[in-house]
Amino acid sequence: MRLQAFHKKFGLKIDIDTEKNKFIQRINQSIFYKTKGIYGNGYKDIFTEICYQLGINGRKWIDDINSNNYGDAWIPDLEEINNNNFTKTLEVLISLYDVSEVAEIKKFISFNVEKALGQSSADLGIRWKDGMFYPAGAQEFDEILINDNLNWLEKYPKTREIFSTSLSHFSDSISNPSARKDAITNAYSALESLSRILLNNKINFDKNSDTLVEKLNLPKEYKNIIFYYKQIANEYSSRHAGTEFGHEETEAFIYLTGILIRLMTNKIS
Repeated sequence: MRLQAFHKKFGLKIDIDTEKNKFIQRINQSIFYKTKGIYGNGYKDIFTEICYQLGINGRKWIDDINSNNYGDAWIPDLEEINNNNFTKTLEVLISLYDVSEVAEIKKFISFNVEKALGQSSADLGIRWKDGMFYPAGAQEFDEILINDNLNWLEKYPKTREIFSTSLSHFSDSISNPSARKDAITNAYSALESLSRILLNNKINFDKNSDTLVEKLNLPKEYKNIIFYYKQIANEYSSRHAGTEFGHEETEAFIYLTGILIRLMTNKIS
């Protein structure tokens, strides 16, 4: 972040592709080059599992190693998989975090990912949270409405999982716009899940919302806010064939969901 401030102060032009490559090199040095040493004899299993998750033929390396009797020390470092590609680097990081079962290793990965993002001279447009990358919006909003909500929802694991799925779909929508509908659907479903928990019933959110406003003792105007929130979900979610939603509108819907989740969890605690 200090480098971002330096470049901004002196009006230095920043090339985003260059900064993405710098991020890749920082990840190579801080994580991928060190993974083999961290896992020791277990690295082969980690390597092959990551290849499997990413749909990469890891056997081409393993078979060559076996046929030449090189031993496991010759298994490539993880940067061979990412091939200096930004998106692939993100995928390898997510997969490595996923297959790492030791909490300290997960902390090691998260620390170095966040450090590498912080060292960038430009906002790379991504945030890291609990082993997943998400598109970056307003940083203050992300911290309060995304990160904090994921923390608060630990008491409601089903809702947390659905909200995380919404964020994952939103992340996918950068390259696949059709995923926006799934992001909206899961955001709405997360709110529906939480309302059922708080009201101790199985009624859908369309019928639960007014009761929820009354239970939380919210001003009656919130019924109108939630009414139009439901209208957007009904029109643009994947459950309906409605009009395509833009990236900015989808982001705003997710933030609005975060505001409502934050409101609900604060009022009920």
